[in-house]
Amino acid sequence: MFRKILCILTSIIIIFQFSIPVKGVEGFYSAYIWSLSNYLRLLQAIIHYEDLLEKGGWPIIPQGSVLKPGDTGNRVGLLIERLRLSADFEVMDSIDTDTIISDYYLFDERLEEAVRKFQYRHGLTADGVVGARTIEELNVPIEKRLVQMRINLKRIRNLLEVVEAGFILINIPEFRLRIIDQGVELHNIKVIVGREDRQTPVFNDRISYLVFNPSWNIPKNKVIEDILPVLKEDTKYLEKRNIRVFENWEDGAAEINPENINWDNLNYEKFNYKFQQKPGPLNEMGIIKFMFPNDYFVYIHDTPHRYLFNYRERCFSSGCIRIEEPFILAEYCLKKNQQNLLELVEILETGKEYQIDFKEEIPVFIVYWTSWVSEQGILNFRKDLYMKDEILK
Repeated sequence: MFRKILCILTSIIIIFQFSIPVKGVEGFYSAYIWSLSNYLRLLQAIIHYEDLLEKGGWPIIPQGSVLKPGDTGNRVGLLIERLRLSADFEVMDSIDTDTIISDYYLFDERLEEAVRKFQYRHGLTADGVVGARTIEELNVPIEKRLVQMRINLKRIRNLLEVVEAGFILINIPEFRLRIIDQGVELHNIKVIVGREDRQTPVFNDRISYLVFNPSWNIPKNKVIEDILPVLKEDTKYLEKRNIRVFENWEDGAAEINPENINWDNLNYEKFNYKFQQKPGPLNEMGIIKFMFPNDYFVYIHDTPHRYLFNYRERCFSSGCIRIEEPFILAEYCLKKNQQNLLELVEILETGKEYQIDFKEEIPVFIVYWTSWVSEQGILNFRKDLYMKDEILK
């Protein structure tokens, strides 16, 4: 009881702790309430999990054969009890896990649906079948989940300090981009984020312009690590990928013929050639990129590799965020700047690069939430892709 009272008092303090600037826009306060609600929902979930821990937590399900509809046995009974305790399966009475009768418990349709629910909120393939990966998530100790939730409570609270009326929220471990405006989630879009060795950084910025039919100035590290090894094997690679080479990165630098360069004998420390991919269907930026100039050289862009969005875990980029539905985000940004996307279709059809600068810049928050509670009250957990939770522990 004391803990619950303390949490309620903490919530009240949080509401008044931050100095809310007077912006003259009701949408700001709606956005603030949206962010505060995220915080309070996770706080409530922590209280519930602390109560579960005091009562002994949940049972461990032994590894074994895949559990699927039609199966019976004690592992099915343990699964039922585990899902009951995490509110994935509605069962009135708890199971005495010490005296489970082997053939009494059946993996029926209701249990299959409960498994799907659990898998969905843990970012797993929701197939209703309990394989090794699902059992691994089921068997994460409740103590570890509580640590994970407390770490993310702090992360979510940080958003309260910077929130604005309308903003873009990208959650790296979820592989999702949300458009939040006036405290309402307008869109929820799949994204691709950086690989473990080329992580997407956590930071805030503002989209200041977008580019249709963009060219791509390929980062030096990507040229050295990814392109040069291929170029040594295939001298026509640059031609096939529509990549031009310039003498250096200065404006007005002369274009040079790549055939005149000895790619096998380069000093990488002094390497300063600029590789630029022309606009077109092969361009890695796709047909739109959203720019918020930053020290990380990270931005949001389209991609020609559409099949990658079919993967559950989408860590494929070199740090930038690839978006599945770029026109939705473009329409939102342009509408904020009193421009109509339909009027710009002709520009796209020309295939020529075209930049649109924004008068009203769009805030972007790139976050790393491995646990949160959705507006529908669903407690979510995600894989610690970059081991940031582990470091914070």
